[in-house]
Amino acid sequence: YVSDPVGRSVAERLLPLCFEDGRIIRCTRNAMPTADCLTDSCEQGPNAFKIWSRTENSLIIAAFNITEQETPVTAKLSPANTLSATGGEYLVFDYFAQTACLLPAGGAVFGSLPGYDDFKFLSFVPVQNGRAVVGLINKYIAGGTFRQLTPNGYLVYGAGPFAFYSKGEPKNILLNGRKAPCKKQGELYIIEVTSPNSFVEINC
Repeated sequence: YVSDPVGRSVAERLLPLCFEDGRIIRCTRNAMPTADCLTDSCEQGPNAFKIWSRTENSLIIAAFNITEQETPVTAKLSPANTLSATGGEYLVFDYFAQTACLLPAGGAVFGSLPGYDDFKFLSFVPVQNGRAVVGLINKYIAGGTFRQLTPNGYLVYGAGPFAFYSKGEPKNILLNGRKAPCKKQGELYIIEVTSPNSFVEINC
């Protein structure tokens, strides 16, 4: 569902919703308000309205400024306010800032939404065995762009920058069976996947 009037859609905003063949990237469940929003009048402020969903390997939390007076609000985003928190450490990826940070167990990410209709869109990926795979970071729902097939192997459905976090430096990265270059960007390692349905193997 797209709410833009006919002729007003911006392709650059819509393309991150789908793969190259037009398939829409979806979460595995419907979006729901976070628990702390159920008893909060977000239209009055000072807190953001938040919804969450999930993919097979990550939580998605979005925050919106919906204040009637169009005043700034604060957004506190935490897996603890969803029904799918694992209780451990998370790697948090901010799609619009293209940045990532580590979040300790029970922690939260804070942000300010200064204007009406401002929003944040974050992926929370559990760190397991020293690794957290984000997915294709040119797509909004990065966690829906791949599937883990083996302990170290991932089928990537689309093309673009494929990102992951590792506590130890990767020793060998393979793309479709061939050694692939990998660059470090903040907390993330990034591999450029050149074609859909590629197989990425990460050996640390």
